[in-house]
Amino acid sequence: MHLVTQFYQWKMARKIVRDHQIDIVHEPAPVSPKQPSMMFALGVPVVIGPMNGGMSFPPAFYYMASRFERGMYGVLRMFSSIYNILIPGKLFASVLLVANRRTNNALPFFKSGKVIELVENGIFLSKVRFDVSVAGEADSINVLYVGRLIDLKAIDIVIDALSRCRNQKVRLTIVGDGLERTRLEKYAQSVAPGKVRFLGAVPHAEISDCYDNANIFVLPSLRECGGAVVLEAMARGLPVIATNWGGPADYVTGETGILVDPISREYMVNEFARSIDQLASSAELRLKYGKAALERVSKDFLWEDKAETIIRLYQSTL
Repeated sequence: MHLVTQFYQWKMARKIVRDHQIDIVHEPAPVSPKQPSMMFALGVPVVIGPMNGGMSFPPAFYYMASRFERGMYGVLRMFSSIYNILIPGKLFASVLLVANRRTNNALPFFKSGKVIELVENGIFLSKVRFDVSVAGEADSINVLYVGRLIDLKAIDIVIDALSRCRNQKVRLTIVGDGLERTRLEKYAQSVAPGKVRFLGAVPHAEISDCYDNANIFVLPSLRECGGAVVLEAMARGLPVIATNWGGPADYVTGETGILVDPISREYMVNEFARSIDQLASSAELRLKYGKAALERVSKDFLWEDKAETIIRLYQSTL
């Protein structure tokens, strides 16, 4: 289906370039670095990306990969460069945009254009609410998770961590839906009764209220190429605790939050618990991380700045 779609896109692109004096073609999707592209032989420069991907589970959690993936990943990786020669859009592209170094490493071996790093996610800055509990003692500390409820998000790690937190004021709010919801609701009730609230899917227009009511944001995901929710949380002035793997590790620094190495499940549970306790016990520390997070997204991840970067890229390519 991808190849059929690409064929019709290629036909349309050739006609549009010819009829409307197009100067440059930009193909932003699919974001996979290995998917072949038919955007070649158009008579104008082609930009592809930003692409993201090229990652697997951390070594300690590799058992979570499907049997098909474990058996076929190496084979597909071997053949990706071959079919990207047979369908050579990426070979002849003027610019290949990648989100990070691991995506660069996952590109086909054969390419002739420039490879430029540009994170695919971004944020719009809106009203920012910093932690209001600095002035006094908060009644509760609300830890927030936003995302799909599927196994690779490892939400049960945070639920276990909550059960081990020494601070009895800590509560967890989970926003999102998915195949794991029923199991996670039962699990939370058994290990952390009364401390976990499931809101289900929340309309995007209302999601800001969830961030505004939170004190700490968590993302324990074990396979997250991007992680736009991390940027959303940082843009609301929230400190972030996330797995030191994949996209979140591209966004969170030691000044803006805490990254937990995926050494083992037990290690992650203990480190998430320790980090939550650390932030829960200090409103000043939450404020410090939150301000640094806002400064980072304002400097590096605003959509309007990324648009200007793309325009300059078009100009330099032409």
